[in-house]
Amino acid sequence: MSDLKSFKAEVTRIVGSLARALLSEICSARERDSGSKHNEEEELSALLDALCEDAVDNILKTLHLRDQSLREITAGERDQYEKAVLSLQQRTDQLETKLKAVRLVLQEKVSELKEQLSKSSQLSAVLKDLYVENSQLMKALQVTEQRQKHAEKKNFQLEDKVSALTKLLRDIVPAALAT
Repeated sequence: MSDLKSFKAEVTRIVGSLARALLSEICSARERDSGSKHNEEEELSALLDALCEDAVDNILKTLHLRDQSLREITAGERDQYEKAVLSLQQRTDQLETKLKAVRLVLQEKVSELKEQLSKSSQLSAVLKDLYVENSQLMKALQVTEQRQKHAEKKNFQLEDKVSALTKLLRDIVPAALAT
């Protein structure tokens, strides 16, 4: 019975270390993603495959060691042991299913990040175009303002000339009418 407990503890330790390693690598990948999202899906997939292989290898090694010790166990204990092994095999299958689900979720996140990157690139291009257009409009506005100032100056000069001509006509017309 104590062998079954130690076996279960060993498998639990292996699975726990796998989960911690997976969580650590996911966090590391997220930190790396802030700078580069290019190979994210491939890296996460490779990491997940490596972690799965390590976990399966460790569980298989543990099963092999336990199988060797099983030969030394009596028939009654052997039934209990086989039940425990079956239970652990089912647990391993469940964990593999969960790992596949995690892989799918990670692939969805990678797809979302790629889509966001694409949208961000498009928005960046639109923003650049807006800056260029705004610069062109500012230059056109400056030219228009300069033309307006020039026109106002010409208008002021013409008003001065009209005023001078009106004064001159007022002085000349009465003198011309008197002669």
